[in-house]
Amino acid sequence: MQQASNSNSDQRPKHRHWFWYIFGMSVGLLGLYGLVSYVVLPALWRHYEHNPKLEHSPKTTQTAEGISGDPLNIGFVGTTV
Repeated sequence: MQQASNSNSDQRPKHRHWFWYIFGMSVGLLGLYGLVSYVVLPALWRHYEHNPKLEHSPKTTQTAEGISGDPLNIGFVGTTV
């Protein structure tokens, strides 16, 4: 008779295997997200003006104390009457 070479004490339960797999994948994905969103994309970001007259205009709102606030989404160019 042959005896089984693997006993139950040598093997890890399968639910622990899946836990560490999912945990490792989650940590890896969060690390990849952080690397891409906070290192890679800001290094590649370039801002090009479509209208040269707006190049030196403010890009954010400011409080009365001069603290930068929200970014401006649109800008109006006109003359005063």
